[in-house]
Amino acid sequence: PNQNYHTTTVEEPTMKYLRTLKGVLLAAVIGLAGTSLSAQEFPTDDIQFIVPYSAGGGQDRWARVIASGGFTEFGHPINVEVRPGASGTVGWRYVLDQPADGYTMFIGSLTPMISVMSEDGAPMSVDDVKIVSIVSDFNSHLIVKNDSDIADWASIKAFAAENPGALTVGGTLSQTLAAASVFSQAGLEVNLIPYPGTSAAVTDMLGGHINVAVGTPATVTSLVGEAKPVLNLGARPNPESLIKKIGEVPWVGDMGMTGVSQPRFIGVHPDTPDQIITRLDAGLSNILEDKSIARLIRSIGEQVIYSGHKDAQTTYDQLKAVIESNLPLLR
Repeated sequence: PNQNYHTTTVEEPTMKYLRTLKGVLLAAVIGLAGTSLSAQEFPTDDIQFIVPYSAGGGQDRWARVIASGGFTEFGHPINVEVRPGASGTVGWRYVLDQPADGYTMFIGSLTPMISVMSEDGAPMSVDDVKIVSIVSDFNSHLIVKNDSDIADWASIKAFAAENPGALTVGGTLSQTLAAASVFSQAGLEVNLIPYPGTSAAVTDMLGGHINVAVGTPATVTSLVGEAKPVLNLGARPNPESLIKKIGEVPWVGDMGMTGVSQPRFIGVHPDTPDQIITRLDAGLSNILEDKSIARLIRSIGEQVIYSGHKDAQTTYDQLKAVIESNLPLLR
């Protein structure tokens, strides 16, 4: 077991009470001291890192890699906790129910944003978060079984053109949004099936229940030998580190289509003090600059594409417009 983090699924009532009390005391200190609270005093306790998706997916892997550098950077462990459900909004809601003290953060994607923006009476607003940083921007891929009759993009297009609406494509909300955008640009009608997590979509694809899954680079890498990527749906070509693992994969940008960015962002309670945001941002940046951490990231076929708080918040706000324009494709 890695001493820098552990995984849990519940929080003891006593500990939750103490964390709440700590948040109240911190707020009082900030109120009395104004902006004099030093970011260097944070943290003085463990940091809870919420993964609002199913275990084993790309976000879960990123959280564990980041957590492995927690003690070295912050002097306290980063404890990963998986809280999936409702397309990532269960974990997000949990963060909003904790004190705004920076001790609870979560790793997010387009998925919970899409869920909140598409649901009437959603339990929170898409603006109920402060973005600490963006740690990467991955490329989603269409994935098929190795022995599938639709073994490449050309055969997928041919099948979809001959059988409108019959091709089944599954993934998380963010991944199906990327697929929806590309299939729409290609003038093809398909059956898009949102899943609560990538692993569930992959399981159904491998079992023959859906034709195509949409997955992250980490998922594609883990499936070598069983399934293969046939199209890169992202906003940029694949990095060389991923090409070495999965081979060359056609990119939508080379076909005259526009791919969809899939940033992985770190979010906290929207009322978290700016001093704490600054410390978290610097700490996460330092963790991901570590050579051993970068090597772990490359081992899952991804790369660090880091944006600090200010730029990351701007990107997040821009993504809302991207989702809004593509949301009708999922309805």
